[in-house]
Amino acid sequence: GCATHTDQLQAIRASYHSGDVPGAKAKIDAAIAKSRRDADVLKLDRAMVLLSEGKPKEAEALLREVRDRFEDKEGKDLAEGALSMLTDDQQLAYAGEDYEKVLIRVMLALANLMADGADAPAYALQVNQKQQLIIEKSRSADADGKNLKAGYQFVPVGPYMHAALRE
Repeated sequence: GCATHTDQLQAIRASYHSGDVPGAKAKIDAAIAKSRRDADVLKLDRAMVLLSEGKPKEAEALLREVRDRFEDKEGKDLAEGALSMLTDDQQLAYAGEDYEKVLIRVMLALANLMADGADAPAYALQVNQKQQLIIEKSRSADADGKNLKAGYQFVPVGPYMHAALRE
């Protein structure tokens, strides 16, 4: 799944890096229409394009949408799990990697700062909360000593942003 996503991004990134932002946005939109499974990850790329176009409010709305969808997908869907066992794991909805869940909140704070900044402190606090939740969940799941996530460390980007905003 990851390799095909990387392949899909080559043309998008080539357009973006050559300055063809409308072309990159069109390619992202076409990829979203083509692959519903990768839509959320592609929307994250679209949000970055919107930020570079100077549209922070639109980017923030898209980032919030993906954040909420990732949150909804964190719980296991039994029907989806059964379907994936009968077919393959490509049937599972992508719930985002832990680092994506944290960085979405960082980008939400930055996008909000590029607009009015009213919600940026709340987003910075969400960075902290999400990291704590991920760390606590990984440690509680480490009963057998085989959990690779148990060594996660708290990254202080949320407190730093919150303190800078309060200053």
